[in-house]
Amino acid sequence: MRKKFLRKKSRRKNKVNDVENYEAIEELFDESIRPALMSDGGNIELDLVKGNEVVVSFQGACGSCPSSAGGTLRGIEQAIRRSGILKEAIVIPTNAYQPPAIG
Repeated sequence: MRKKFLRKKSRRKNKVNDVENYEAIEELFDESIRPALMSDGGNIELDLVKGNEVVVSFQGACGSCPSSAGGTLRGIEQAIRRSGILKEAIVIPTNAYQPPAIG
């Protein structure tokens, strides 16, 4: 069953502000993202929400996993978009896996 993450609209022109989006995304992470990451020894920290940008930090196994810069990151982005919180979310990791430089 899909849970709808509700946000309160601010009084200014019925727009939702960054703090309200932060709270809604944090709830989404608690309900669906963190349990999946924690089952593989990782986690995620929500650092900042500014406009459509969502800044996160991977923790534990996620910080060293190549998937954190690809599939996992895109899955998180899609979850935020599908929840209706931010339709054009861009997730920016502060510490996603970087492959070693060769040469």
